[in-house]
Amino acid sequence: MRQAASEVALLRVISQQLATPASSLTNAVTHLTCLQAQDWKASRSALALRSDTAVADVDEAANSAAIVRSWPMRGTLHWLPAQDLQWMLSLTSAATVRAAAGRHRQLGIADRDVEEVRSLTQAALADGGCSRSDLKAAWVSAGVDVAGQRFIHLLQRLALDGVVCLGPVVDSQQHLVLCATWIPSSRTLERDAAIVEFAQRYLRSHGPASMADFCWWSKLLVRDVKPLWAQIVSAFEEIQLDGRALYVDPRTLDALPNLRAAARAPMLLPAFDELIIGYADRAPTLSPSDFEKVVPGRNGYFLPTVLHQGRAVATWKAEDPVVTAPFGNGLPTAVDRALPRLARTFPR
Repeated sequence: MRQAASEVALLRVISQQLATPASSLTNAVTHLTCLQAQDWKASRSALALRSDTAVADVDEAANSAAIVRSWPMRGTLHWLPAQDLQWMLSLTSAATVRAAAGRHRQLGIADRDVEEVRSLTQAALADGGCSRSDLKAAWVSAGVDVAGQRFIHLLQRLALDGVVCLGPVVDSQQHLVLCATWIPSSRTLERDAAIVEFAQRYLRSHGPASMADFCWWSKLLVRDVKPLWAQIVSAFEEIQLDGRALYVDPRTLDALPNLRAAARAPMLLPAFDELIIGYADRAPTLSPSDFEKVVPGRNGYFLPTVLHQGRAVATWKAEDPVVTAPFGNGLPTAVDRALPRLARTFPR
């Protein structure tokens, strides 16, 4: 089945629960599987948009240990269901550690340093957790060199090893906790089963998408995913876009007629939104010619975007009134009229 890029864009809006929110915030996170969360404020807005809740509800879900933030893939913080953290790390952490090896050598981080901070951290967090600054102070008191980026790289390594994650919100900061004591139960999956579930959940929440999209998103190797691909996509509909195979949940296709108007409606998305960042090929949503308007100088920082008919048409700033930078000759009339309401109701 062939689809136009405009239809693919709308289907992605639907699959990412932007046209119709999830029934709860926890369900939204479970559906998305992982949601980019390097930017704390933006990530809370992204989750609230997908569940029609307030950002305070994100904090509540974190405080209940239903969701956590950690580095499950791409060396980047993500929100994910707490029970899924360990099996995801079993798939992805080794590659992230290898990718960081060169930087660790530059910083003088050796295995003995990791083991030292592991013991210090387990002791510091044994009574329930603490802030990053308090943990850093504990390391410094014990003589650990935290100069430059050593602290964050050592902390990330502990997270990749499944020792720590970011859990409850205390005084507007997420505290570090020990995974073994904070997460009430962790799922265990055999490797192939884990790859299949990871990929199927990605296609369900991000489709239409390709194997290349999933491998970019997860950083799993094609050689590990390809032998399982037929099993992975067996429950999905294949569509063609410019000669490439994309896969989408049939329920998303079925929902398109009823949700088309909602998917086409103007929307404000936060920085680093998963709809923009979650694909190797973003072209259906963000024209390649507009990429540097969203990521100036390709510096890795994704600006907040304005969506219309499923496509990014501008960036925006939360000022009063909201300030936009349209990609073309002004904003579409429908967007211009909707901006005051969208800015007023945007969760932040």
